[in-house]
Amino acid sequence: MFFLARRASWKRVADIVASVLLVASLAGFAAGEEEGGEGGVLPDPSQSPVLITHVHELNFGTDHQTLALTIQNIDLNSVTYTISSVDGWLTIEPDEAELLPLETITLEVTVDRGPLVTGSHVTCFGVLARESLQIRVDVQVDKPVTQPLIVPWLEALTADADEINHAAAGLQIWRRVTDTAVVSTSPEKAYLYPQLAALVPDMDIIPGLTTSCRLGYTGFDSLEGWMLLSADVAEVAAAAGESFVLLENELALRAYLNGECEIDFEQLRTGLSYLPPDVKIIWYPSLAWGTPSAVHRSRALCEVVEEELSCRFVDHSYAGPPTSSEPLMELFRAMLESLASQPPLPIIYFGCWNYCYWEYDQVHQIMEALEGRPDALFYPGSARWIEAAEEIANLLSQNPGG
Repeated sequence: MFFLARRASWKRVADIVASVLLVASLAGFAAGEEEGGEGGVLPDPSQSPVLITHVHELNFGTDHQTLALTIQNIDLNSVTYTISSVDGWLTIEPDEAELLPLETITLEVTVDRGPLVTGSHVTCFGVLARESLQIRVDVQVDKPVTQPLIVPWLEALTADADEINHAAAGLQIWRRVTDTAVVSTSPEKAYLYPQLAALVPDMDIIPGLTTSCRLGYTGFDSLEGWMLLSADVAEVAAAAGESFVLLENELALRAYLNGECEIDFEQLRTGLSYLPPDVKIIWYPSLAWGTPSAVHRSRALCEVVEEELSCRFVDHSYAGPPTSSEPLMELFRAMLESLASQPPLPIIYFGCWNYCYWEYDQVHQIMEALEGRPDALFYPGSARWIEAAEEIANLLSQNPGG
């Protein structure tokens, strides 16, 4: 009995020694893991930690919402941990708990991509205990742009201070789902683009011009008008630092499409040749539907423009929800694709003017209809510019690329 009692006593001593050696080993491992770290907003973790983890980086990629982080108490006493302050789009649960000696716990780290703009985001957080930083975890979250890429379009024709601020306010919201937009203006308003770039520096803003100021009175085939317009195009492209410029020709072409005047296509070819060769053109509008005459006239014009510019035509066939005229829209779509060497750029209208177009809550239906297309213009109009940005960003921003 005495021998057995002595054996049991020595076994308890051996267990305690083994636990102490294990703690010392784990503590040394944890301290070694933290050496040479990248640092950050948090100080270096304690060199004698009581909490450890084998994961010091969490990468959520583009689609993960929650990742696990397991920590362990390597002390012989109970330890209560807390979580340092974190960015508002990151949550850690449970953010406080008491761990018994050698106990482990798995934390859920969750990201809310909703308020984030598209792109990569990095942050870090700390696990604290006994008034010191025990563990630092670096976090990376990626938020993709929408697929297809939403390209919101705003017309800012006066380009005064109010209009510039209005444009920037909407662009900052649109950044939650996209990194590209079109803002069109009038000739001699190129100063608009550096100001917008300063207000929304991480948005690619494609410039655009309304051509009616140059071609609406002199005629769409006016060589003088195209010479002036070519200088306008070069100016806005340089001011925006972009290689694309959208030409908004709706008013300038109205009389021609209505059959009220003709265009000398050979003279137009000469006018188009004045445009800067290093600038790619987005052409609006393209094929017109309505009367057979308007269809014929618009197609004849688009064929000339395509031969001279090889531009991107704006495709109106997705402008509103599918209706009984959908087979006709598919015909127009195929017709435009057959004459264009570059992929047409679909346009989506929101709200009601002379016709009721898409509602905001149909945006998922829109994205499904556009599947396979690289990008699409979203046009809500100036009055709905900020409202549309908020509604669509809220509907899409958790997973824009999905």
